[in-house]
Amino acid sequence: MSHAIYTQALKSRNLQAYIKQHNAFDFWPGFVAMPVAPMTSAEMETIRQKLECDLSPENLHCDGEISANQVRIKARMLNGAMSELAVLEGML
Repeated sequence: MSHAIYTQALKSRNLQAYIKQHNAFDFWPGFVAMPVAPMTSAEMETIRQKLECDLSPENLHCDGEISANQVRIKARMLNGAMSELAVLEGML
């Protein structure tokens, strides 16, 4: 990974928050933490798949358990992380 991609990854505020949140709460036997940076193409694809899952309506709305304002905040962070990931993928 080039220095420019590494630097951009560290500047990706929403993506960094998403990865840190994932690493803090998703522990199970055999769990492998997502890297903050540098990331391989395969790791970026894994993160993209997790983001797509988290953006599904039932996950985004926590099955109706959170308020509309909380949904907007969550969606803004997840969509921001997806956009930042797309920038990184485009730099490969």
